[in-house]
Amino acid sequence: MDRPVSTDLLRNPAFWAVVSFLIEAALQVSGWQNSYVAAVLWIIVFVLLLYALARWIQLPASAMFTLRGLGVLSFGRMMLLAEANRVVYDALRGTAIRKFIDRNFDETDQRLRVVANYVAGTSVPLFGREPAGAALVPFDKGLLKTGQFRADGSEFKQYHSEIPNYSDVSLKRGDLRRVVRELRSLSAHMPDQAQ
Repeated sequence: MDRPVSTDLLRNPAFWAVVSFLIEAALQVSGWQNSYVAAVLWIIVFVLLLYALARWIQLPASAMFTLRGLGVLSFGRMMLLAEANRVVYDALRGTAIRKFIDRNFDETDQRLRVVANYVAGTSVPLFGREPAGAALVPFDKGLLKTGQFRADGSEFKQYHSEIPNYSDVSLKRGDLRRVVRELRSLSAHMPDQAQ
């Protein structure tokens, strides 16, 4: 379940750097030249671009130069698992895991749920919101065998439960490279023709 693009864009620091630059340029072109305001806007542009660059560097190398990679840049430490699954799926291109997923699952939602299970199987901690909670709490990986991910991996529901045990399942942005590294290592030990 994707959020509207407009809310993703409003969380993107590169977008705000461009907006700040355009405001500063418009003020200069219009003839209203206040050197203090111009200096403050240039500082804002510089800081936002540095922040976006720092987030961009944390992406896996294969996702850095893609529109999806630029789209997941946002403020905050956490990244929804549904977004991370798409980046991880792209980063696994050419590996045995990716070939297994592509060969055995046809629908996008199925593929992303399988990627979510692979991500959950790594040493990277996951977080989610409990049914009545508002805060992100550590995800209990002991529940993985008793349920499944839903909605591209953004929810986890046990088989016997009516409501999801966790919603907004997330991981730390800084852990995304580690996830890809662990899954590539796992894929290197899998037979290429895994069924």
